[in-house]
Amino acid sequence: EGIYNLEGFDPVKELADSLGITFYAVDASIEYKDRVTDYVVAARAGGRSFSPKVNATSLIFEVLAKKASVLGAQYIATGHYSKIVKNQASQTSHIFVSHDLDHDQSYLLSGLKEEILSMVRLPLSDMRKAEVQKIGNGLKLSFLEESNIRPLMERRSLGHFVADRMPPKMFKTGHIIDYRNDAFLGEHSGIHEFSLGSKSIKNNSG
Repeated sequence: EGIYNLEGFDPVKELADSLGITFYAVDASIEYKDRVTDYVVAARAGGRSFSPKVNATSLIFEVLAKKASVLGAQYIATGHYSKIVKNQASQTSHIFVSHDLDHDQSYLLSGLKEEILSMVRLPLSDMRKAEVQKIGNGLKLSFLEESNIRPLMERRSLGHFVADRMPPKMFKTGHIIDYRNDAFLGEHSGIHEFSLGSKSIKNNSG
C-alpha cells in the first residue's frame, strides 16, 4: 500500500492489525520526489500531461521488492485488479486486464520491470470488486474507501504546488486567446496554473 501523507498511515495499520498481518513502514519520500513530484512539476511547467500514478506504482513495488529481500520473502502480493501471465517459452511475465473491467488497474503496473513483475502475485485478478467487498463485509473488515477527487494533474491547487517548487523565471506567462475568432481575452500568470484541456480559465484580472 502506498501512503502519500501521514493521515493515511493509521487506517492502513489498523487494517493490517485486524487481519493479523505484521505491519512495516518504509520512508520513500526522497525517492518519491525524484520519481514523481519532479515529473509532475516539469509537466505542469511545460504545459504537458503526465500520469503520476504509473511512476508512483512502480516506485511502491520497487520499495516492496527491497523490503521483501530484507525480510527473506519470495513474492509480493497486492490487491490490484489485473492479471500477470508468465510465458513459459520465454520465461517473461506479461500484464493483462482483470475480469473486472470497470476497476481494472493493469495500466498502473505497466511500468514494472521484469525482475519485479516475476515476483508479483495478484490474488484478486479473477475477482470483481463487488465480490471482494462482499467478502470483506462478511469478515467485518473496514475498507479504505477510494476518493472521488479530481485527478492530480487536473486540480487547480496544483498550480500553487508547482509554483512553490520552481524559480519564478521559469514561469511561462502569456496571452489568453480565443482560437475560434482570434480574440484576445487577457494575460495569464503562467501555464503551470492550467491543466491540459482546462475549460475554466482565469486571467490576471480574475
